Amino acid sequence: MENVRGYSKSYYISAVAGIILGLAMLVWPETSMQTFCYTLGAVAVIFGLVKIVMYFTKDRMENLMQPDLVVGITATAFGAFVLLKSEFVLSILPFFTGVFLLIGAILKLQAALDLKRLEFRAWWVVLIISIAMFALGGLLVANPFDAARVVVILIGAGLLADGATNLADMFLITSLYKKARNKPKEKNVAVHVVDAEEAEEITKEPSAPANTAKTSFLPSVRRKSREKA
Repeated sequence: MENVRGYSKSYYISAVAGIILGLAMLVWPETSMQTFCYTLGAVAVIFGLVKIVMYFTKDRMENLMQPDLVVGITATAFGAFVLLKSEFVLSILPFFTGVFLLIGAILKLQAALDLKRLEFRAWWVVLIISIAMFALGGLLVANPFDAARVVVILIGAGLLADGATNLADMFLITSLYKKARNKPKEKNVAVHVVDAEEAEEITKEPSAPANTAKTSFLPSVRRKSREKA
């Protein structure tokens, strides 16, 4: 249960971050790409340094089988590369964003089919969003646009759609998980009720033969008394 909660929290955070980033790119398409590049680099460097510090400050047993040092060095190197080579990163960013959206579209397609199998009425909404994300990802990979503004708007729209869909998917998954957890409790309550009813019937059943025995015993006593008389 704790693992599910931790996973849902991280998923919610990433979904909200995607929505905020997509809205920023739609509202400020001229400056958001450069800002995004610097923000990504700075966050990666900070994250990597925190992981490196955690590796050297945690207990040795806690570091066992934990790749904090490798993750920290990789994230720091990636962030430094993004900050130093921001122009190169901006040139390849549409392609990698398109690949990211294509992968997300495939995952959304599977989520839509799973929701249909679970008989959710709004499964087709996720299907439409997955198709739209697939189209946006294909456009960004092909990149037939000369204007950077159009590319930024497409990236923002794709990130916004992906974040909103992830948020809706996680809400549905958590609601299904809660319903699945409550079902065994309902079954246990029903079993206890049935057991109580059976126990009442069992306690009532012995009284019936005793009464019949008494009623059958009385006529025989009367007959014997008459014969003696």
